[in-house]
Amino acid sequence: MKDLHKYSHLPLDIQQKLARLAAFTEFNPRPIIEVDLKGTILEVNSSANALFPDLEKKGLKHPYLADFKDIVKVIKKSKEPLTRELKVKGRWFRHVFYYIPDFELVHIYGVDITDRKEAEDHLRMSEKRYHMLFDKMNYGYALQDIIFDKNGKPADYRFIDVNPAFEKLTKSPKELIIGKTANQMAQTPQTKEQQENRKKYDRVAIIGKPLFMESYNEELRKYFKLYAYRPNPGQMSFIFSDITKEKKEDEEKNNFISIMSHELRNPLTPILANAQFISTIIKDKDHKDLALEESIATIEKQAKIMANLLNDILDISRLHRRKIILRKRVINVCEAIKNSVKSSMPLINTKNQNITVRFETNPLYIKADPTRFDQIMTNLINNASKYTDYKGNIMVSCKIKNDKVIINIKDDGVGMEKKKIAKIFELFTTDGESFMGIGGLGIGLNIVKNLVRMHNAQVEVHSEGKNKGSEFTLTFQAEQPTNEGAIVGAPRQKTAFQPRVLVVDDNADIKNAITRLLEHKGITVSSAGNGKDAIKISKKFNPDVALVDIGLPDINGYKVAKALRKDNGKNIKLIAFTGYGQEKDKQYAQEAGFDHHITKPVDINQLMTLIEKP
Repeated sequence: MKDLHKYSHLPLDIQQKLARLAAFTEFNPRPIIEVDLKGTILEVNSSANALFPDLEKKGLKHPYLADFKDIVKVIKKSKEPLTRELKVKGRWFRHVFYYIPDFELVHIYGVDITDRKEAEDHLRMSEKRYHMLFDKMNYGYALQDIIFDKNGKPADYRFIDVNPAFEKLTKSPKELIIGKTANQMAQTPQTKEQQENRKKYDRVAIIGKPLFMESYNEELRKYFKLYAYRPNPGQMSFIFSDITKEKKEDEEKNNFISIMSHELRNPLTPILANAQFISTIIKDKDHKDLALEESIATIEKQAKIMANLLNDILDISRLHRRKIILRKRVINVCEAIKNSVKSSMPLINTKNQNITVRFETNPLYIKADPTRFDQIMTNLINNASKYTDYKGNIMVSCKIKNDKVIINIKDDGVGMEKKKIAKIFELFTTDGESFMGIGGLGIGLNIVKNLVRMHNAQVEVHSEGKNKGSEFTLTFQAEQPTNEGAIVGAPRQKTAFQPRVLVVDDNADIKNAITRLLEHKGITVSSAGNGKDAIKISKKFNPDVALVDIGLPDINGYKVAKALRKDNGKNIKLIAFTGYGQEKDKQYAQEAGFDHHITKPVDINQLMTLIEKP
C-alpha cells in the first residue's frame, strides 16, 4: 500500500483512510502482509521484512504463508476473520487473516507468541510431572472446594480430586468420592478427637495457616498423620499417611518402658523403706555411729535418685506422646521454690555446696501445675549442683518485672561454651559427649524445656564460657493471689489421729518394710499378700487407710479397692501404691475408687502425709 496513486480514482475520504492504514501498517512493530487472492504479495511492512527478508521472493512457498489458498477459500465463504498458530524457524506466530472483498485482498496480521507458547509448554510439563507425582506418591492427597454457609464460614468440603494413594489408604474408589462432601463421608457418631480435628481443619480454611494433625479412623482401625493447607482461595487440600505401624511400635516401646520401670521400682521400694527405717532407729539411739549414718544416708539418697531417674524416663516418653496433662492453679512461687530447694538439699549437702535463696518480693504468684513446677525447679537446682564443684556456690532468686515473674538459678560451676548453649536442652549430643564436661543424658533439662513450654513460659540459659558458671532464667506471667494459691507450700500440720492401716502387696520385702516403718511411727498395721486375703482381713481389721498394690497375683488392686469401698464406704481412705505411674494408671485408680495414687518407691514422709491427712 505504499503506492496510493492507483487509488486516486476513489473518493477523497477513502483515500485518506487508506493513507492512515498504510502509515499504521508500515510502522506497526508486528509483521503485516497484504496479499491478493492469487497469492501475490503486494505489501510487506518493515517488521515482516526484518523477520523474513526472503518473504516477497518466495511468495506462497514461504512457510510463513503455508496453506494460504485453503485459508482464502474459507474466509471468502465465511466472510469472517480466521486465526491460526504457526511455528516458523523456531518461533511461534499467531495469524489473523482478514478478507477485503472490495479490493480482492487479504491482510495478514501476525503476532510473535513464542514466549507464551514456551510458558504453556513449561506449564504442561509441570502439570505432567505433578500428575506423575500425584499418581505415584505413597501419600494420600485430596483437593476440595470449600462450601460456605450464609455467614461466610466453612460448613463442608466437596471432593474434586483424589490420587490413587488416597483410594488405597481409605479403601474407597475415586468414583465414590468425587462430588461427595466431607460430612457425607464422615463417621457417625464422631469421636471427640474427630470433632476437635474438624475445628482445626475449619481454622485452616478460614485463616490459611497450614497445620499438622493426627487422627484415628475407627472403621479402618488406622492412625493417620495429616497435613492440611489452603492452596487457593475457596479450596482446601490435605496430604496424609498411614502411621499405624509407627503408633504400634511407639506403644510397644512405651509399654516396655512402663513395665521395666515397674520392675525396677519394686526392688527400690524395700531398699528405700529399709534405709529410712534404719535411719529412724539410729536417730533414736543415744550413741551415734556417724559412719553408719553416712552409709544409710547414701543408700537413701541413691534410691531417691534412681526413682527420680525412672520418673524422668517415663516423663520423656509421656512428653513425646503429649500424654502429660497440666493441672494448673495459682501458686505462691516463693514457697514452691523453698520446697524445691529443700528437695535438692541432700545432693547439695553431699558436695558441701552453698546455696542462697533470695526473693525481692514475697509472696509472688504464677499459674502453674504445682507438681510439674517443682519438677522444673528441682531439675534446674540439681543440674546446678551436679555441674558445680565441691564447696561451690548456687544462687536461686526470684523477682517481678513488667508483670513477669523471673526466676534465676545461677552457679559458679563448669559452665559451657556458647556454641553448645543452643543444644543444651537436647537429650543427646551427636558425638555422645555431654555438654558441660560431665557424663549425663540431659534428660532433666529436656523435661524442663518441654514442661516450661507447656506452661506458656520461657527458659533461657547463659554462660560466659568454660569454668565460668551457668545461669538459667525462667519467665512466667505474674498472677493475682487466690485462696488456693495462698496455701501452697504450707507446712504439714501434726495430728493426734493414729489411723489403722492395711498394707496389701505381694512383694514380701515391700510389705514387710512398709509395715515396719509404719509400726515404728506408732501406727497399727495389718498386711496381706494378695487381694482375697486383704478383703477378708479388712472385714475384721476395719482399716482407716488401705495401701494397695495394683499388680496382685489373684485379683488386681482395682477390684480390691472396689470391694473395700463396698464394705467400708467413705470411712476408708484408699491409696494405690504401685510401680505403674503413667497418667492412664492414675485415671484407672481414680475410676476404681482410690482417693490417692502414689508411685513406688515412696518417701516415708510423703506417705505419712497422705495417711494422716483428714
